[in-house]
Amino acid sequence: MTALRKEFGNPQAKEILRNRAKILRSRLSPEYQQLFSEAPIDLQSDSASSRLAFYEPGHVFGVRYENHNLPDEEKLRNDLSVMLELYRLATMRGGVNELNIDTPIGDPLQPTDIDTPLEEKRNIRYHRVIERNRRLANRAKDIHGYTCQVCAFDFFKRYGELGREYIEAHHKIPISILPENRTKLSPRDDFAVVCSNCHRMIHRKG
Repeated sequence: MTALRKEFGNPQAKEILRNRAKILRSRLSPEYQQLFSEAPIDLQSDSASSRLAFYEPGHVFGVRYENHNLPDEEKLRNDLSVMLELYRLATMRGGVNELNIDTPIGDPLQPTDIDTPLEEKRNIRYHRVIERNRRLANRAKDIHGYTCQVCAFDFFKRYGELGREYIEAHHKIPISILPENRTKLSPRDDFAVVCSNCHRMIHRKG
């Protein structure tokens, strides 16, 4: 953003940011429309040249939460996870580079300006199928309970009502080695329930 301002000046830099936001929305349609809104944001900038004033035209899409009725941590984590996934998908489809009208923007397996390996595209596809399925994860929690299967931590015992029925679901089979024809998982056999710390360590271990 700073580089754009220096090279083109404030008015043109804002127009470039608007165009980039449109390109990203085009590349991520209809996926982002399921959870997020492209409504403009008002960051109440006190100056047309402040950094906040440049975040507004570059806004692609987002979600609003009422400050008096914030969702629970799991909902926040899920929204952030989906947002990060969409960012990866946008990069895979060409990022903010000019659209290629000969390439269908909705097909993640079509070649883009970025030479993304087929395996990575496949991983993203399965990630979307499995990771967003909250019903499957919730079913796994119903089956396995709310005590960490790694360290036996119980959020309810530690935090009382705040931690009631809180646990994270982790799929045992890494997405990278899922069979090509397998997108249906068993909440009993393919998922484990773990606390936040153990979940992070599992993914850190790889």
